Amino acid sequence: MVLFLKKNSIYLQGYGELQIKNGTSIDAVAKLIRGGTSILTVYIKANNTYTMLDVSDGIYWLAFAQGLDWDSTTQKFRRNTQFSVFEETFNFTTTSDQYTIFEVTLNPVVGGTAETNDIPGNQFDQY
Repeated sequence: MVLFLKKNSIYLQGYGELQIKNGTSIDAVAKLIRGGTSILTVYIKANNTYTMLDVSDGIYWLAFAQGLDWDSTTQKFRRNTQFSVFEETFNFTTTSDQYTIFEVTLNPVVGGTAETNDIPGNQFDQY
């Protein structure tokens, strides 16, 4: 199950794709960020996958929150919330014959190369 929480269509007019796998036992909120603003924010249930489509060319960050007891009114987790951001950016580019596709997991993967850093909740909320 995936819920759209925020969508800024001006940056969703390209061909880029970002597949997010939440292979954990807890729910997550993922924010694709460009220029300090969330372009697309989605709620992804535990053990579900969502693919962000039509991402315009540019450099983006991905931040996410994981937690328990989702409150749909405040759009926040009530318990055990952890906030993280991927260290590396996602550079979407399109040429005449190809476009960028990224895949990330929100859970540790053996042999995976993506690193994340914890961030404060108020920083996550600002996006």
